[in-house]
Amino acid sequence: YWHWSKRAAPDTNDTGELVLVSAAERALDGQPALALTFSRPLDTRKSYDKHIEVFEMPPRPGDPKPRSGGEDQDDDSTRSTDGQAKKPSAVSSDDKDTDIAGGSAVRHAWVVGENPRLLYFPHVKPETRYVVHVKPGLPATGGADLKSESRYSIRTAAISPAYYFASKGMVLPTRDRKST
Repeated sequence: YWHWSKRAAPDTNDTGELVLVSAAERALDGQPALALTFSRPLDTRKSYDKHIEVFEMPPRPGDPKPRSGGEDQDDDSTRSTDGQAKKPSAVSSDDKDTDIAGGSAVRHAWVVGENPRLLYFPHVKPETRYVVHVKPGLPATGGADLKSESRYSIRTAAISPAYYFASKGMVLPTRDRKST
């Protein structure tokens, strides 16, 4: 029994080197957020803002233009072949995509998620390109630090407008109409 129980123990990888595994757009409490995934858990009590910079980048030629609330965006350029709204979201670590020239620094707090290996940057805009610069020295639990820097370009997806009502409620007329 002892031999089998020791072999069946899961490898939690809570020891060893801290590595930035991936960057992506994810939802945090139902809202879009930038997310970084690490190989080791992070300390929920620490602030990671000084180790990570976020830049909002201006649109490049050929980038889809962000929707504004007043425009009718129901043409073929915003729909896929099956009629669903296109949601371009992309991640890149290519040097030409992660250049921060022309970008403006965005100041918000990074939040450790329920899974302590995930770090979120909430309050991002839809259809916007962000460059995330992670500096060496970012600490994890157990004393491990990130050894190398990383840069990612993350383009957030489009969000379709949605309206929800708490109850059926009543509809009020927009003009006075006399009934006969």
